[in-house]
Order: sequence, then structure tokens, then C-alpha cells
Amino acid sequence: LSEDTVIETIQSVEISAAPSIQEKVAELPFIFATAEPFEVFDVLFGSTVLLSPEGDTDLSEAAPLIIIANSIAPAQTRQLSTYATDVLLSTDGFADITITEQFPIEFAGDEGYFTQGTLQSDVVLQFLTIGPDSSHIRMVVIANAADIEQIMPVVETIQRSVAPK
Repeated sequence: LSEDTVIETIQSVEISAAPSIQEKVAELPFIFATAEPFEVFDVLFGSTVLLSPEGDTDLSEAAPLIIIANSIAPAQTRQLSTYATDVLLSTDGFADITITEQFPIEFAGDEGYFTQGTLQSDVVLQFLTIGPDSSHIRMVVIANAADIEQIMPVVETIQRSVAPK
């Protein structure tokens, strides 16, 4: 390539604005509704949304967190109970969860599985389903044990709104 061609090519590059949170949410492979006080504060990898009270990005406090994610890789099984446990325990930082409750539940418009556990002073809830394409959608809630009862109506509202596109 000539020097002029290289210069022309470099000068033709345009930097576009980063997509807004709303644009990123629109690209997710699932839909959901927020419920006060939870708001979206980030979208990761085009497959995961993070919600916190008032969309607060400072997670150093003991504020509750909701994560809704679509798997990138297909599930290797349709056995929900085993798969739900394996996915939860293999999540970074969750290997030491003590599972306290598990049962089938409707989630994302399909047969799903609910898992609850404790991790130090937190309660962790997971709602999970495996779709017809073998990908899973899950919603994970992490909250201080003292706060979980107070936020459960909001968690249930958000959980009922999750659906694949």
C-alpha cells in the first residue's frame, strides 16, 4: 500500500458513540421489566444485564444485586435440578454456597428450576430454564439475609417478566 492510501484509510476512520444502556438492553436475547427500586446499571457481553437499587454502580455496599443472563454455550443436559446446581456452584465466587432449597418453577415462559442458598451473610436465589435451543436463561439475586424478605415482591415481579425474545 502506498503512503497516501494508508493516510486516506486512517483519515476515513470514524469513531462512533458508545451504545447507550437502553441500546444494549434492546440487543439482549431476552426481555425483562425492571421494578422499583431496581434499575439497569450495566449490560455485559450482549448476554447479561445487571440491576441494582436505583441503578447504583457502587457495589461495595451490601446492596442487593440482580443478574439476568443468557448462556453463550448450550446446556449439555435437560436435567434441570442437576444443571441448575452445577451452574450456580460453578459461578465465580459461589463455590461455597450452601444450598437450602430447590424446586421446579415456571421461569421465562418455560419449565424452570429455583435454587436458594446461603453464602456468608448473603442469600443467593437462582431461577433457571433451558430453552429449546439448549441455551439457558437465569436470574440470580444476591442480597443480605436481612433484606431478602423485603425485596422478594420486587424480585418476583422481575422474575415473572423474564422471557426469551
